[in-house]
Amino acid sequence: MALYCNDTALDALLNWISSGGSTAHLRLGIWSSDPPAYINCTSTAFAVGLAAQGDVTFTGPTDSSISGRKITIDQTSDISARKATTMVATHVGLFSTNMLVFITKCSSRSLSTSDTLTVPAWSVHVLDPATST
Repeated sequence: MALYCNDTALDALLNWISSGGSTAHLRLGIWSSDPPAYINCTSTAFAVGLAAQGDVTFTGPTDSSISGRKITIDQTSDISARKATTMVATHVGLFSTNMLVFITKCSSRSLSTSDTLTVPAWSVHVLDPATST
């Protein structure tokens, strides 16, 4: 039997990521390491920069150039660095009022409080089913 997943099912997952339960409460975070829990998303021990609520926009879902479907998290600009001391940004992701939604690694960059951050557009891909080898 061939493997198949309707795009509507893949889009439902991508739409859940982009809404984070409520689009008005979804935020983009930049962290010094992978935050171990939701409570750490806004902690100055982890959070290098936080986009304001409502500043995160998406394009898609659309066909992925890899396989399946994708959403693109559009470029987010003018994020102020939060710490009084220099930190290194290593992770970027999305979180809502009560959960981590999606986290990934980013290029490392040293930051201080005078820095303004721009996160370039990035994508989340959900692949079509495939047989394992």
